Amino acid sequence: MDNDVIIRYVDLVRVEIDDNIRGIGIRDVVADEVLVDIDLGSEKIEGFSTSPYLLEELGLGAAVARGYNVRFAYVDIVGGTIVVRGISRMGFDSNRIDSSKKLLVHIIPKMVRESMEKAYRFQKTGCFHFASAFTFNGDFIGIVEDISRTGALYKLLGLLLKRGTSFNDIVLVMSSRVNEELMRSIAISGIPIAIFRGAPTLRAIEVAKRFNTTLIAFAKPNRFNIYCCYERILF
Repeated sequence: MDNDVIIRYVDLVRVEIDDNIRGIGIRDVVADEVLVDIDLGSEKIEGFSTSPYLLEELGLGAAVARGYNVRFAYVDIVGGTIVVRGISRMGFDSNRIDSSKKLLVHIIPKMVRESMEKAYRFQKTGCFHFASAFTFNGDFIGIVEDISRTGALYKLLGLLLKRGTSFNDIVLVMSSRVNEELMRSIAISGIPIAIFRGAPTLRAIEVAKRFNTTLIAFAKPNRFNIYCCYERILF
């Protein structure tokens, strides 16, 4: 933790109130952040707040999540701008999200627990979101933590892309709630099942249905809600 490049230590006064009121000087950890622009050629994401690591993966993941063909992609970082080159727009076909793969229902709580255990910055600071990936057998693939939930997703996608992992073969677990924009990014990337610790919005559910993505939310160790595309979950 002491060598972690994305957290910093600060001095502060912690106030405790019980029978008495007292202030205690302590040193605590906080998340660091940077603002970057992401240049995808035909569009630019400006002022994106993110943790200062995995910036190349951030750019690649943003391209994946916005529907670009990234087969020949490469990244240049110029000052505060992440420039993703060698990409082109492609259409989206929901049929490419595989419906034949099945996930045993009892594996879902295991994935959530394991993600929580591995998300040490999330546990330490309370300031990070995480995005983690598993196989359909429940084997852990990888995890990324970021101050931005979208940043965590983009960086995980970029990391998996560099490893040659097929998005169609993974189950995604995220610490956050899910809105329309985040759900669309997941669907466009081709991920069949997305699990969230938080709540979904109505528009997120509608997007998941439209793009044939299994959406699970309010995921706890002993219960969760499946909102659509139930056929991928085996009871």
